[in-house]
Amino acid sequence: MIEKENLFEAIGLAVVVLSLVFVGVEVNESTRATRSATAADTTATIAEWYSSISTNEQLNRVFRTFVADPQALTLDEQYQATMAFHSLMLILQR
Repeated sequence: MIEKENLFEAIGLAVVVLSLVFVGVEVNESTRATRSATAADTTATIAEWYSSISTNEQLNRVFRTFVADPQALTLDEQYQATMAFHSLMLILQR
């Protein structure tokens, strides 16, 4: 009787260990998929940011001037360029 109990305990322990291994593998795969989706989303958002800068003539001029000579811009234009940079930094923090 004791041998049967030991056998059942060993089988139960093996099942628990195998289920924990399975859960660990599943969590790892899920984490990988989430990271991949986040990277793809971030890349798409950066592309939208570049597109918004390049297709807006006034913002494009302000941004290029800000990079070359920020003092050549008005305070409002400097603020606009700073906010554009800040939005990029927020995108990259994802």
